[in-house]
Amino acid sequence: MRQEFINAVESGDIITVRLIISNELLLNPKGDTYREMKEYAEANVPELYEVHDGGQLDFDEDSLSVDLLVQIKNELDSNFSRERIAVYEHVAGIVLRKKIESEEPAEKPVQEECKNDGRENKMLGAAVVVGLGTMAYGIVKDSPLTTLSGAAIAAVSGAKLYKNKKNGR
Repeated sequence: MRQEFINAVESGDIITVRLIISNELLLNPKGDTYREMKEYAEANVPELYEVHDGGQLDFDEDSLSVDLLVQIKNELDSNFSRERIAVYEHVAGIVLRKKIESEEPAEKPVQEECKNDGRENKMLGAAVVVGLGTMAYGIVKDSPLTTLSGAAIAAVSGAKLYKNKKNGR
């Protein structure tokens, strides 16, 4: 876990804790660090979750998309409830997996498999798109917190993607 997150939990900065958790799932869609961070926050921040605001939680599986994921993340940032986080996890798992699978080539050269199978870069690319969408949504809805959250996702993902590309991965 990043020290920034631990510090936010220890200082009781609930807004930062919530944003870091929701952003982590986009930055690391495999969910390992996300689950660890979420469990740590649940154990140490009693007020982590809000009461669900009654908003929509059911979505048609065929309509799942990056745009819908951005919408769900924005709603989660406004109402961090257990119900919303469960929907966010479910939709992120499907949408980000679809994105990787749709961009995978049918056959990969052996050298590419040894060096990098490209999945990390595809996930980072998807996270950049989601971050930019979140940022745009925040601008349209005049929500500085959402705009900042989207900018952070796009910046961190973009920086990691740039580093990978620069290092030939």
